[in-house]
Amino acid sequence: MKSRLNQRWLMVGVVWLAVFAMTFLNFNKIDAVSQARENCERLRKENLFQKRHTDKLLQVTDLYGEHFKPVASVNLGFEHVRSSMQALAALLGLQNVQIDSQPGQATTEQLEFMIRMQGPCPKALGFVTALATYPYLSVQHSRILVDSVADDAEIEIELLFNFKITPREAIEPVPLNASAGSPA
Repeated sequence: MKSRLNQRWLMVGVVWLAVFAMTFLNFNKIDAVSQARENCERLRKENLFQKRHTDKLLQVTDLYGEHFKPVASVNLGFEHVRSSMQALAALLGLQNVQIDSQPGQATTEQLEFMIRMQGPCPKALGFVTALATYPYLSVQHSRILVDSVADDAEIEIELLFNFKITPREAIEPVPLNASAGSPA
């Protein structure tokens, strides 16, 4: 009699174990399905957002791309920036232009450098204002000492040159500007 009772209890235990196992598997399957539905809904919303705002997203991407100068190498990019800054300073009539950098400290997308120069106050401020036309240069620190008696200013600007190293074929050539005195 005891063995028959033990067999029945064993049978009841196996049935309950099967019920618990099936319940556990059902909960896991429900969680997996709900997570898949959430991911699908998130992707659908992301896709819908991208379709609705394609123009704005392209504008933001273009604007972001303007803040990085495509260059073949750090040194070539810095030489381009150096010559542009020297040409701007010469155009404005600023003297004692010094441009220093430490290429060994450049990161994969940024190079820090320093510009020092002297000149008349309006022209010095014109130089600082003209830096806004170079979106790939960001001012980190600046110091302007003005001598009001002599109307002279001494400028020291620490800049960050943002660049992206790209293959040579992808870089657009810089157009040459004809000087005002040469025939067209």
